Amino acid sequence: MFAGIRGLLVVIALVAPVGDVAVAASTSATGRPAPQGTALAYEQKVRRALELAGNNGSVIADPALSAVIADPSFNGLASSQQYVVLATATLVAINLGQFPRARDLSKRATLVDPENPDELYQLSQLSRVTGDTEGAGTSLIQFSERWPELLDNLEQVHIQQTVQFLDHDSPTRLALLKALFDANWDRNGAGASPMWFDLAALQIEHGDNAAAAVSMKRVTTPAELVKLRIDRRFDSLVDRDSWRFNVENAAKQRVEALAVLTQAKPRSLSIRSEYIDALLTVGLHDEALAQADAAIAEIAEAGSDSDSAPFDDMRLQVWLHDSRAIALRRLGRPEEAVAVMERASGMSESGAPNISQVINLGQLYCALGRGGDAAATVARVGKNLTGYGQMALAMVQQCAALQSGDRAGSDAALAYIREHRKDSPVMLLTALLEAGMEDEAADAMIAFLASPGSRPDVLEWAQGFRQTPPLVGQVRGRNSRDALLARKDVLDAVAKVGRIEQFAIF
Repeated sequence: MFAGIRGLLVVIALVAPVGDVAVAASTSATGRPAPQGTALAYEQKVRRALELAGNNGSVIADPALSAVIADPSFNGLASSQQYVVLATATLVAINLGQFPRARDLSKRATLVDPENPDELYQLSQLSRVTGDTEGAGTSLIQFSERWPELLDNLEQVHIQQTVQFLDHDSPTRLALLKALFDANWDRNGAGASPMWFDLAALQIEHGDNAAAAVSMKRVTTPAELVKLRIDRRFDSLVDRDSWRFNVENAAKQRVEALAVLTQAKPRSLSIRSEYIDALLTVGLHDEALAQADAAIAEIAEAGSDSDSAPFDDMRLQVWLHDSRAIALRRLGRPEEAVAVMERASGMSESGAPNISQVINLGQLYCALGRGGDAAATVARVGKNLTGYGQMALAMVQQCAALQSGDRAGSDAALAYIREHRKDSPVMLLTALLEAGMEDEAADAMIAFLASPGSRPDVLEWAQGFRQTPPLVGQVRGRNSRDALLARKDVLDAVAKVGRIEQFAIF
């Protein structure tokens, strides 16, 4: 149940019982009995179309199913039979990569069978991948309200990205966050603090401090507690001296909680990965490395036999290598981190060509001052990136161009980042500082701080966290950031809406 869009790429057989189709088709769209010959001919068309789909003949089945659906006799089918045809046609369209048409077919299928959770979830996924984030959010709201107990069965990243991609001021975004909160969604026990912070922030913006206080009770992760502490909008609701809002304590408690959860759910790679990330946050890099190595060894021991795979969500295994590289880098072993990322960049990501680790490898090469290697690495990145992914790619392209003296390439990458600043305000600030444009970075930061939507991430970027010594390619960026955060105009803008503190976590 609830396979992701990629999991639907194999067409399943949904052949209707011949007798049921014949009975349903014996009535025309006008409600009058159809001629027996017409009914029989239409019955055969339906059966043949479904059989073609059941035999994985997507190219052949697609026009046959389209003809069946377009035929006036389709409206005379029983709703259950209409659903079979529409659902099959949806999967065929997915197989052919025709996602907008698949979305429209899935939408019709949900109208025919509104009590089918799988179809509603699929419609949400198809809406998101076709850029209809509002539609994706609306479907998820309906799902959360009808089947809250099934939310943990969904691809959690789909829920997170749907919220992330919705416009900050979208009523659908607020409604979706409320629906998820009321459904007690907690990402299979790992918690959803980033979502509850976003919900509380929106409730504050709408003047509902009482509701925000309730939402904040579920905010427990260190990064989100930092955002609560540093944003003046929450000052009346946050006791910054209490243990409840102590960031370092929260980071330690998260390590302990995830250690227990990892034992309770040994087949969850997502939980194991979050545990490793929690160890990295508190600086237990040796232990994080050991945990990653152990999980990778379990996978290697199982080999290619999917039946003996140690985790249910094996598609996430590439992130073990990503976390392993971070640990090695922080332990002062950057060349080993490069070797790990080179291997990871050649692996698949959730069953698709890898993009994330290719970009992350490019970033590591930039940090090492190896701009040529960075450029060659990200040249492998294809299309179909998210807005955030495109920004990350442009950041590597800018860095690589700067390190190789390619002014035109650097300007082109920066132009893209400027134009798409809404996708990541922090990346724009970083790119401007890398280009030596401190005044423009200051103006941009002041504007971002004035906007409730961009303020939390920009304030967080300004905080003091634990860091390892910079690699050669990071020195200029860190010095430029320090200079920016020492400017009076920037400090005055920060003071109006928040504060800068020091936190003993990475």
